Amino acid sequence: MVALNLMCQSQRQDFEYRLSILETVRQAISQMMPGCSNPRTLINPLRLVVTFQYLNGHQEILSLSQLSDGYRTTLARDISQSSIYRYHS
Repeated sequence: MVALNLMCQSQRQDFEYRLSILETVRQAISQMMPGCSNPRTLINPLRLVVTFQYLNGHQEILSLSQLSDGYRTTLARDISQSSIYRYHS
């Protein structure tokens, strides 16, 4: 899905373009993972990142590799479930 999103962005010459099918995934991540918001793909180097807000209000952009095992597992589950939901809707 990330590759498809990047291909569409490149073809359109618009790197702010967002595939509607991935909006379901983005919404699921933001709703199901406390403190995580604005999931997105950065290009150089290619990686999935989220904005993480700590309890003290401080925000930090974290790549998938910087998240704990629990957050990565939750993220994988949310992406899978939202993709299945979107596919069957």
